[in-house]
Amino acid sequence: MKIGQNQLVFINLLIAFLVLGIFCAGKLRLPVWCVVAGFVILLIYDMWGLYQAKESAAYGLCLLFYCLGFIVCSESLLVSKNNISRFVNESVQIQGVVAEAPRITVGTDDSEKIRYIIEVQSVGKNKAPVFADGSIYVYVSQPVTKPVGRIGDVITASGVVKALHGYQNPGIIDTVASAQRQGITARLNLGKSDVKITEANVHPFLRKADELRKTLRVAMEKVMSKEDAAVLFAMLFGGYDGIKPELLDSFTATGIIHILSVSGSHITLLAGTLVWLGGVLRLKSSLMAVFITLVILAYTVLAGCVSPAVRAAIMGILTFAALAFEREADARRILSLVGFLMILLKPQLIYDISFQLSFAATGGLLYLSPFLKGKLDFLPKWLAANLSITLAAQIMVLPFLAWYFNSVSVSSLLANLLVVPILEYVIVLGLTAGLFGLILPVAQNILFALCSLSIGFAYEITNFIARIPGGSIYLPSGGIASGIVYYLCLAGWVQYGKAKEVCQRMDWQHYKQVLCLLSFLGIAVFIWQYSKEQPLSVHFIDVGQGDAILIVSPQGKAAMIDTGGILNSDFDIGSRVDLPYLRHYGVTKLDYLILTHVHVDHAGGAGSILRKIPVDHIITGRENRQEYAQVFKMGLENERGRAMIPAYEGQTIFLDQVKLEIIHAMDAVQGGTGNEVSNVIKVSYGQYSFLITGDLTEAEEKQMIARAADMQSTVLKVGHHGSKTSSSQDFLDAVHPAYGVISVGADNKFGHPDQVVLDRLAQNHIRFWRTDEAGAIVFSSDGKRLDVRTFRGGG
Repeated sequence: MKIGQNQLVFINLLIAFLVLGIFCAGKLRLPVWCVVAGFVILLIYDMWGLYQAKESAAYGLCLLFYCLGFIVCSESLLVSKNNISRFVNESVQIQGVVAEAPRITVGTDDSEKIRYIIEVQSVGKNKAPVFADGSIYVYVSQPVTKPVGRIGDVITASGVVKALHGYQNPGIIDTVASAQRQGITARLNLGKSDVKITEANVHPFLRKADELRKTLRVAMEKVMSKEDAAVLFAMLFGGYDGIKPELLDSFTATGIIHILSVSGSHITLLAGTLVWLGGVLRLKSSLMAVFITLVILAYTVLAGCVSPAVRAAIMGILTFAALAFEREADARRILSLVGFLMILLKPQLIYDISFQLSFAATGGLLYLSPFLKGKLDFLPKWLAANLSITLAAQIMVLPFLAWYFNSVSVSSLLANLLVVPILEYVIVLGLTAGLFGLILPVAQNILFALCSLSIGFAYEITNFIARIPGGSIYLPSGGIASGIVYYLCLAGWVQYGKAKEVCQRMDWQHYKQVLCLLSFLGIAVFIWQYSKEQPLSVHFIDVGQGDAILIVSPQGKAAMIDTGGILNSDFDIGSRVDLPYLRHYGVTKLDYLILTHVHVDHAGGAGSILRKIPVDHIITGRENRQEYAQVFKMGLENERGRAMIPAYEGQTIFLDQVKLEIIHAMDAVQGGTGNEVSNVIKVSYGQYSFLITGDLTEAEEKQMIARAADMQSTVLKVGHHGSKTSSSQDFLDAVHPAYGVISVGADNKFGHPDQVVLDRLAQNHIRFWRTDEAGAIVFSSDGKRLDVRTFRGGG
């Protein structure tokens, strides 16, 4: 590459090497001093090379940026010696400042649950407070009559500091890593304990914005239903609190869920509408840039100036300002520069979904939208402009949608044409109503009423579109390699004309044949990869304090044993954990759903699974069918409710060559209360087998031993989450496993797994893994060899 040529391409190449360095820093265990030494050597070489105008300096710069990424990432992973995470599992008193508006969830018993984000100032532990830093989640449950801290207030609270913990599975957003990127490194669950709030008159601007949000929410709920108010509030300020699940499902199915959060996609769509409005009003470019900037800033402030909104706003303002002045090339450079600075300051942003979607959507606007607009020149100008922006954003974020959500909505084009304009009109009405509230409350009520009617209308259209057959297409998760190939192909399509000119200048006559050959090879590799026989895989999914096991046969048939669940909680394990996990691994239907017993921590997620994907057969414990219907949240008259079949001993199921056998099934009328009637399933394939015991107790273990059941297995799912009421020595002798898996939740109130059981496993030389430590645990076998990998690494 010659110096001074293809500047934008070279800048983006340097950023790519910076990102590569950040990625490698998290994967490779290289001494940082070695990389620093390499950086210094490369810096000296590049300075000399640039002075001498040598082409090799360009390659040196790429390596220099790789080293820079490695260094800044390594530095960002360091935690200070005073960080609050250093006090994990210690009882302390913390004092700190409320960093963001608290998240409040109102219960049904005149209580509310509050989540604070506190910037820690000091920690006290049986002595005078010492300086501490970092941020911490503080969870409090209190009556609605008690005061709530505001941004800038000082909070003092006492309790045991705990490490952050989330569901550690592929297919869902890593909430722990996301919190750590914001500097939040620990949590403090106070329950109904009091916190001391000391008011402080700081951050008046953010406080005023928070008060305005609360005032608007109250004003909305006076005029419209709470559900509609929650939707409008989400469109204006972000968040899903109070929105009915049916609407979220419809918005997700049609690919417009982004309209409910202040993100890059949201700002892109909003700015696109404002561009159209500016065109209708014949605004000058300078006025349009000011108009768009003010609206984006308003959104950022009203959303509380949280990091995702600020990042999206910066990219949106700079990009649309450049576009308004018809400086597309400058806008692309600005995007690259802003992205470079953000990544340099916070290297872990490359893993942040908000940053990824914002950056990709803005890139689509700058690089792809003009190209698509030219292809759509047969449409009316306003429609071509709006459609090109929408399509460009969706095409550019496609690999991320595949990785995080495993689907792309074909119906999204229809939804974006019919529904998004209505919702953007609602956003404008909502903002206008907010302004009218200051001077003309009657007009505000009228506008909010119009918003409510429009939201209802938009929901009905969205619901209809979501039900169109084939409206959503499953996408395999892919990975980094497939994402790179996708963007290279996209760049080749957009830049085909320039590539053709280069080939013609080089007198290369066979470029079409080469492109066809490469395309054919790519398709052939894809088909081969996804059609070849895979090994058996047995997944122990991290569902917290519960069990969920997925079995996928070599030919792709799937069965699930238990689903996990949380007692007395609105958190739906089925839709929030199980289904994303299934989609991540390409499981779009289950041949069998087998439940060991009716307890919520084993069957609570089944209802959502049954409602969302096809399930051919449902096998339950020998318990009251009505109890299962209650856990599933569906009536027995429902088709799925009628399809439940109680398990029986000796029942054998084949998933291709994989054998599933019910080797223990006790009738509840014999006196069982749940754990005692747990089905025991043995999974066999080739030389290896897995024993799934549910919450089976020691008494039932003895029954199985007495009747000489065939229990010997390679892998044991340790009973009842490692409770001392299970996994007796006699039982371990009968099973004689080489490996064990304990499905257990972090810091659970039951004290699982019991140390007695852990010691017993160790004494029997059984290598075991825990889902609270390792995350999802996956065994794979071709029948002759057994491998294991975990979400947190190791095997």
